[in-house]
Amino acid sequence: MNKFSIDIPIPSMGATVNELTVLEILVEPGATIKKGEKIAELESDKSVFDFEAPCDGSIQKIFCAAGDILPSGDPFLRIETEDASFKHLEASGEPQKSVAATSSIAEPVVATTVEVKPAAATPSPRSGSVWTPRAAKMARNAGLDPEVITELTGTGPGGRISGDDFEKYLSSNGRGASAPVATLDTSGSSKDETVCVAGIGYAFPKNVRSNKEILKDFPHMTEEEIIKITGIQQRYFADETESATGLATIAVNHALKMAGIEVGEIDGIIMATLIPDQPVPSAASALAKELGIRYALAFDLNAACSGWLYALEVGRALINVGTAKKLIVVTAELLSRITNPKDHATAFLFGDGAGAAILTDGPNGHRLHSMHLAGDAEYYNVIERTGGGARCPVPRPGDSLIHFI
Repeated sequence: MNKFSIDIPIPSMGATVNELTVLEILVEPGATIKKGEKIAELESDKSVFDFEAPCDGSIQKIFCAAGDILPSGDPFLRIETEDASFKHLEASGEPQKSVAATSSIAEPVVATTVEVKPAAATPSPRSGSVWTPRAAKMARNAGLDPEVITELTGTGPGGRISGDDFEKYLSSNGRGASAPVATLDTSGSSKDETVCVAGIGYAFPKNVRSNKEILKDFPHMTEEEIIKITGIQQRYFADETESATGLATIAVNHALKMAGIEVGEIDGIIMATLIPDQPVPSAASALAKELGIRYALAFDLNAACSGWLYALEVGRALINVGTAKKLIVVTAELLSRITNPKDHATAFLFGDGAGAAILTDGPNGHRLHSMHLAGDAEYYNVIERTGGGARCPVPRPGDSLIHFI
């Protein structure tokens, strides 16, 4: 096959994440790479993650350096490959960088465990410092609270406290990286335990509702405002013939196909949803029946927008303790059914869809490490739906027996 060059961009991490920091680059021009090989470590405002080679080939050019802060979509590296599926990325001349790209001189970064965080690193109310997710994780693993450490000066991108800054802090206090330290990890799990995401899939309904259509009810707002605040240009709404279970089934089948796993190999289903097709039995049980997994463990988890992360962590834990070997983690929501179209605070945010991942105890796939999960109960009432629970059934008792067991 003929070889050609492709330009790989800085990945997008979501509609509202516009920049990523290059923490570490593990390859050099001329290096031969294999698909799935870790070639860099990147950080968004919510996570630190591995960047893996998208295909087999060799590195021709690297367009950035460790410490650079780059917009999503900017050129990252050039690869020579024979993989025809990447023909659409074929290079032609020198790529154009965004004027928003900035650089911060940084010392070599020591590789560490990837951690997905549920919220962006923010200034601590006590120390006033901003920690990168990687540095905060290193502090917690050393038995320390980042919020009370005041002696550190950040030299990382944007003046944040980096992993290198924290290592120097440990060394200066007689607690070098190799010294035994207390740990906040009380799970008792082995560091050699591996849980991988072997496949992913998604599904969305047929109907599309654009910002322009929603704005008919909000003449004081513009499309530019909506995109700036939410990053959303359109959302999908299910019609009366579509269901959360149906969308979840499509997403799971795509994920199983990517993973190369038969549905009969699945041990369990964890469904993250706040609006299942019906309250009882669980949406996970309905999905198990639809997929033909009669005896799999199946349960729902309701943590609203963060439900996906909670479900992944629960699935990871179940595999690590031996309860299951292959799990489906899936989320499906038809939020259009409960969103007030006249409320300017929420009408633009929510739509319908499903996403699924196959977790396994095998080595193939993207590694899934433990997550640091937390919440702030002070903001309990920020977004709520009071109707439909035991305190306020919908409709009221006696209106229709269909709503009761």
